[in-house]
Formats: sequence, C-alpha cells, structure tokens
Amino acid sequence: FFYLLVVIHPPITIENLLPCEADFEILHATEKRELWSAKIKATNLQSIHTVSLEEPLLLSVNLPYCRASEGILIHQPKFRNTDRSLFANALQRTIEGILDENESESVSTITLYDSVGQGLRLNIENKEGAGGQRHITVYCPYWIVNTSQYSFQIREEGGEELTAGSVRSDK
Repeated sequence: FFYLLVVIHPPITIENLLPCEADFEILHATEKRELWSAKIKATNLQSIHTVSLEEPLLLSVNLPYCRASEGILIHQPKFRNTDRSLFANALQRTIEGILDENESESVSTITLYDSVGQGLRLNIENKEGAGGQRHITVYCPYWIVNTSQYSFQIREEGGEELTAGSVRSDK
C-alpha cells in the first residue's frame, strides 16, 4: 500500500512571546488597508487562514501603552498570479517544499512609542516555510518589571533616550 500525507499549513501564524497581550494587525503593504486584526494573549499562537500570500503584507503591533508608528513588511510575493498555469507552478513548488522541509529565517525590529515618545524595540522573527507559509514570532530582547517601591529610569548603554514606560523626571 502507498500512503500520502498531506499537510495544510495556514498562510501565516503569529506567535506572541511578549509578557502581555498585544493588538496585531496585518495590512496590505501598498494600499494600507486592514486585512486582519486580533488581540493575542501573552505566549499564545494565532493561525491566520483569511490572508492571501499573493499580496505584500505589513504587520503592525500595538501594546496598551505603546503604538507602532508604521508596520513592518513581513511578506513580499515572489510573483503575480496573472495566469492560470502559475497555479500549477505554485502547487509544484509547494509539493517540493513539503518534501524539502527547509525554512528561511530573518529577524528584524519594530519600534513602538509611548505617549511621551519613548521607544520600545521589539524583534520580529520571520520564518518562511518550505511551502511558502510564514511563522512570525514577536518578542522583546529585554523586558524589565519593577516590583520595588522605587521608580527608576532605563536607557540603553550609550543612548540618550529612555525606554518606553520609563518615568520621566525633571531633575
């Protein structure tokens, strides 16, 4: 007997590794229109089946106290689907991709700003699966929680700007 295993991946999966819930939004990169949005709780994963990978896509991330000024490009299609024979080529590449199981990965950053203009840098890990699907992981390279009774200010070494959520002092 011959068995064939078919695996269907969602076009995009977003994983929130931040320690808090965040608002995620996928936009059409050139038209700036919203294609999908949702709140994803901390450490949760969301599969997105309603977005097509035939269009350029931007990801925007917003926290309760920080907002992104613009999105980050997460997908640029390799070809325009103008001919029906392209579907056969895409299907062939998908089948080859499933057999190959290789993934390409890139890490980029997006900066969110709080109400006083202080920035919070988030890393976006963007893995492209062998079948063309995307796995997006959002995390912060550092996250400090102050449980003491004292307020303090944090800035990167050599930097002048305070990180988002830091207390401003006039001293």
